[in-house]
Amino acid sequence: MSRKVLIFIFLSIFFSGLAIAGLWYFQSAQTSINYNACELCDGVQYQAGYEYFRGQKADYQVKFPFHSRVLVPWLTAQLPFKNSKEAFFILLWACTLVTVILLLIAWQWLNVPWYLQVVGIVWLLFHWTGIIRFNIYDPITVDAPSYVFHSLLVLMLIRPRWLWLLIPITPIATAQKESWLAIVLLLTLYEFVYQRFFSSKASYQKLWLYFGALILAMATKWVLNEWFGPLEGTSKNSLITILYFVKITLQNPLDLVRWIVAMFIGFGGLWLLACQKMWEYSWSHDEMRTPLVLLVILHLAFGILAGRDMTRIMFLGFPFIMTLIFLLVQKESKLILAIVFALSIPILRLVSMIPSQVSQNQLFKTWFPEYAPIGVVSAWAVYMLICYWLIVKLRKWLE
Repeated sequence: MSRKVLIFIFLSIFFSGLAIAGLWYFQSAQTSINYNACELCDGVQYQAGYEYFRGQKADYQVKFPFHSRVLVPWLTAQLPFKNSKEAFFILLWACTLVTVILLLIAWQWLNVPWYLQVVGIVWLLFHWTGIIRFNIYDPITVDAPSYVFHSLLVLMLIRPRWLWLLIPITPIATAQKESWLAIVLLLTLYEFVYQRFFSSKASYQKLWLYFGALILAMATKWVLNEWFGPLEGTSKNSLITILYFVKITLQNPLDLVRWIVAMFIGFGGLWLLACQKMWEYSWSHDEMRTPLVLLVILHLAFGILAGRDMTRIMFLGFPFIMTLIFLLVQKESKLILAIVFALSIPILRLVSMIPSQVSQNQLFKTWFPEYAPIGVVSAWAVYMLICYWLIVKLRKWLE
């Protein structure tokens, strides 16, 4: 048995155990949202969908844009639990374990050093807005499967012969969250432009797969809108939502600063190091890296165009973003990587629990650059710039 396989087996067993321990600990230590006191929480809409599929409500009364996200409410309603939170927790446990294994496989295939794999999984499991902690704080959510679908897509990009899986996965992923439609649209446009204008020997095999997935995603979205219409009519759609947030951002340009700080809060010093390496990187077309870069850009754009929860929304792109970061920084010295991770530890907030947005709303907002007072955002921005400067100086010193 090769050393690479042994490392994968060890990391899989170790991090599966660590994930279970983290899930158990935070589920007992972190207080969840009281949805009865939070009418504007997304979970209220997903709870309504759950109750409908459970047979507890005669009518489907879910608002836009949550109305078409039927997969998770339907799936949890099939589980043998009387309490909705318990059903959502079980799904979270399953998605966490599957995501860990899928990411380890992807990073092994890419020959990412084992110590970076350790950093990546620790960041995913213990970041306060990561797959465990925020989804335990806000358990009635559809976010957890996003990590699974995104990790699967990373695997498909690494091994194109598995791209046919997009066809069966797309209707399921679209029913989970409509952002999958944007993903397959982006991949289709990219493949068309590349093959039509830049490829010396055009091959349209992948384009047909992407196009087929796009048609399926659009058809799924249409069917869901017809069968599970929004509570307040059909005058809203995703394009209007994006244009609305473009308008809001233009009216409040400081949101761009909050957005940049949110990237730092989401991915720490590794993000800063990757930004430095990006300017040194010799970019050329690659059938895996180019679409990966586009997916990273898409999910960063989601942070400012798809809602106000910038940090949480961007973190859903973790499989894409962290994989790209690793591709950029994997040849960096271990000392630099260790220092970068040490500088990032305060971001994780390991010794604090997420405050209640109901009873501790002002404190809750200070955790999020998108909601925090400008003084808090400025403090994080200063720390970000200090970290960036330190990383630059250390890299020059070690050359």
